[in-house]
Amino acid sequence: MLARSVISVMVAVAFVVVAAGRPDWRSVSRQPGDAVSGLPIRMQIESMIAPESDRWSVLVRSIEGNVVYEHNPDLHLQPASNMKVLTTAAALDALGPGWTTRTSVYATAEPAEDGTVDGSIVLYGRGDPNLSGRLSETGDVLEPFRQLAASVRARGLVRVTGDLVADASYLSGPPHGSGWAWQDLQWHFGTEVSALSFNDNLASINVLPAEAGSSCLVTVTPDVGHVRIQNTATTGGSARISVHRGVDSSVVEVAGSLPVGHPGVTVEIAVHNPPAYAAEAFRQALAEAGVTIEGGIRVLNAYDERPGELELARLHEVASLESRPLADLVRTTNKLSQNLHAELILRIMGREAGPAGVPCDEAGLSVVRGFLERIGGASEGMVLRDGSGLSRLDRVSASNLDAVMRTMTIHESRAAFIDSLPIAGVDGTMKHRLGGIAVWAKTGSLATAKSISGVVTAQSGRRFVVTMIYNDPGGRTWSAIPTMDRVIQLLARSG
Repeated sequence: MLARSVISVMVAVAFVVVAAGRPDWRSVSRQPGDAVSGLPIRMQIESMIAPESDRWSVLVRSIEGNVVYEHNPDLHLQPASNMKVLTTAAALDALGPGWTTRTSVYATAEPAEDGTVDGSIVLYGRGDPNLSGRLSETGDVLEPFRQLAASVRARGLVRVTGDLVADASYLSGPPHGSGWAWQDLQWHFGTEVSALSFNDNLASINVLPAEAGSSCLVTVTPDVGHVRIQNTATTGGSARISVHRGVDSSVVEVAGSLPVGHPGVTVEIAVHNPPAYAAEAFRQALAEAGVTIEGGIRVLNAYDERPGELELARLHEVASLESRPLADLVRTTNKLSQNLHAELILRIMGREAGPAGVPCDEAGLSVVRGFLERIGGASEGMVLRDGSGLSRLDRVSASNLDAVMRTMTIHESRAAFIDSLPIAGVDGTMKHRLGGIAVWAKTGSLATAKSISGVVTAQSGRRFVVTMIYNDPGGRTWSAIPTMDRVIQLLARSG
C-alpha cells in the first residue's frame, strides 16, 4: 500500500503539467542554461557514456520536457524488454485500463435431463494470460479450470458423448514473434503464443537421483498428460543434466547424470501446442468435478476450417470466466517482464482495435505505430516486430521511448501505467537494483542489449524521465548496467 500511495502522490503532484491535448515531444525546446541541465551533470554523464559512445542511445529530460542530457537520442537499437513500454502504453490508450476478456465453455447442444450433451463441448480462449495459479492463494495451477468445471457441473452437465474442443481461433498469427532466436523457443521466456494458454504455457521438469546405477527420477509439474518424457539420465557420476524439447514436439528428452544425494534439478520448459495443453488440464478438472468426456481432444486454430456445428452462433455457453482488468495484465507484464503477457496483449489489441484482415500480431503492431505517430514518438528507421522485445529485429531509439514514457505520465491511464513499472529496491525486475532511490523504471535485457526507461525523483524533489539503450552485437553488455545505475544515482543526487 505504501508503494501505491507514493505513486499516487507522484502522479497527482508532478505529472499533471500540461494543458488539454496531446503534446508532440519533438517540439520541446532545449535549454542548455537550465539550472537542472547545468554543465556538471552533462559532463559527468558524458564521461560515463563516451568510452563506448557509438553503442548508446540516451535521453534525459526534466519532467517539464527540458533536455538534461542526450547522446544519439535518435539512434535505433535493440530495446530488449523496453518494447513492453510501447506495447502496454498503446494497449492502455486503445482499450483502457478496465478492459477485460473472457474464457468460455460452449456445448454443441443443451444438456438433456440426465445431464448428457449429445455432442461436443468447446473451451474457447480469448487471450486471458492468467489461466494458471498466479492468482490462486494456494498456487493451484488448475484453479481457473476448476472454477469453470464447477460452473459446468452446476448446469447439470455430467456426460459429453463427443470431444473436448480446444478453440484458440480468437487470435490469429504465428505462435512465435518475428525475429525470435531458435534457442529461445524451448525456455520460459520463448513460449508459444495462443488465445488459449495455460500455466504460462510452461511445465516444470524435475530430475532427482535414485539408487546408484539406476535411472534418475523425472516428474512433470503440472502433470496433465500433455508432456511426455524420454529419460536416459542415470544416477552416479558428475552432475550434468540436459533437457531438450524439439520445436514441434511434446516429448522432452532428459539425459546426463546426477550423483547420489544430489538435491536435484528443476527446469521450466515451454510446451508445444498450448491449446491441447489447456484442454488436457481442463479435462482433468472436469473429471474431478464429475463430468465425463467420452471423446478425445481436438484443437481449432485461427487458420483451421471451422466445422458448421462449431460456429459460435450455434453454440450454447454453459460457463465463463472473466479475466482480470487490463491494468492488472499490464502490471504483470512490466513488473515481471512477462513475455507471454506482452505478446497476448499485443494480439488482443490488434484483434480489438487494429485493422481487419491481417494477423492479430501485425494488427497490434499497427496500433502501436499509430499511437507513436499521434504522440510524436514515431521515427524513420524504427522497427517493431513483436510485443515483448524478444525479437532481435526490433529497433527503437531513446527518443521513441522518451515520447511514450512522458506521454504516459500525463495520460488518462497514467496511474495504471506508472503502477506497472518496477520500483527500485521494492519489486519486479528492479527489486535488487538501486535501492533507496525513488525510481520507477522498466528494464530490458538480451545478450546483445540492455535498456532502462523510467522516472527518477531527485533528493531535491525534481523529476526526470530517463531512457537509455546499450547494444553490443558481441554480447558483452553486462557492463552497461552499472553505467546506467550511476547515471540514475547522479540524477537522484542532483539539486
